[in-house]
Amino acid sequence: MAVALRQRGKSYSAYWREDGKVKEKSLGSNMRLARIEMSAIEKRLDDKKNGAEKEILWEDYVARYMNFCETNMAPATVVRVRVVFSNIRKYMPLRNLRDMTPEFLEEYKLARKNAGIEPSTINREIVTVKSSMKSAAQWGYALPNIWGVRKMPTVKKRPVFFTHEEVEKLLAAADPLWQMAIRLGVFLGLRRGEMLNLRWDDIDFQNDIVRIKPNEEWHPKDREEREIPLHPELKSHLNRWRAACKNDEQRVIPWYYKVIAFSQAFSRIIQRAGINKGSLHTLRHTFASHLAMAGVDLLRIGRMMGHSTVVTTQIYAHLLSSSLKEAMTFMPAFGSNGALNSHVAIERS
Repeated sequence: MAVALRQRGKSYSAYWREDGKVKEKSLGSNMRLARIEMSAIEKRLDDKKNGAEKEILWEDYVARYMNFCETNMAPATVVRVRVVFSNIRKYMPLRNLRDMTPEFLEEYKLARKNAGIEPSTINREIVTVKSSMKSAAQWGYALPNIWGVRKMPTVKKRPVFFTHEEVEKLLAAADPLWQMAIRLGVFLGLRRGEMLNLRWDDIDFQNDIVRIKPNEEWHPKDREEREIPLHPELKSHLNRWRAACKNDEQRVIPWYYKVIAFSQAFSRIIQRAGINKGSLHTLRHTFASHLAMAGVDLLRIGRMMGHSTVVTTQIYAHLLSSSLKEAMTFMPAFGSNGALNSHVAIERS
């Protein structure tokens, strides 16, 4: 079967038709590796056409998939996948890959629910399993059709964010490094990985732009690059912080410990500040929430946040209420010349 290789920007993608649908897979920015992966897809399709689907033990497949994750996914994602597989093993060990059936997943969902796990967490686990099964299908393994397993209904919670006064308390309770990290979250809406991998070369002080882009050791979520305007106050603090850093330090936040320790350290700052809510990610919500309250539209907020779809940004929509009321004042007063009243009078007569 023919597989088309197309380039979009710096990335390559494979396109092919399977089971009556057009499929697409991102292959990264390396042409040689993209062609190797494209050949693997073609071989799998040929094997499938000839009825040569392979069998594999569940634990053997988990080992192979984890190796794939280590190579192609961010460390935090690898940890999440490993935890999901561990939970499955505790619930009911599977013998073969074929045993991952829709019935098994439904039973797993119920068991996790009865254990007190939040529906949103269970849904993320189901998505992780489905993602692993997509790789199994691409590698030519025989497996049941689990794609119809639905997510559990969830209540969308409004995001927690820090007020202006709470941000001031956090800054007062933090040392210089953490003051810089807090400002990166509040003024740029950076994720944890983006904070820790932001380099001085990513900041264009002349044009007041911060670029979130991959480097040789890390890439942003969805591998999407983006630009964020540099706030004048943040620019001032960055200049002073750079002068205080070592000349050979490339990272804006030089953190030499485990990534999880970064989040834990911020939780301690929250406690010292006397605030009883939030986490490191709340700084990102703070950025978006204050923009929404200032009347910035969701499309622009989403672009600065790096959201792949505006649907993700909808969680901040309730904060736009005041700007929506203001927008209504631009609506023309239809019928103000009396024409509408005359029409109503005719109908009544």
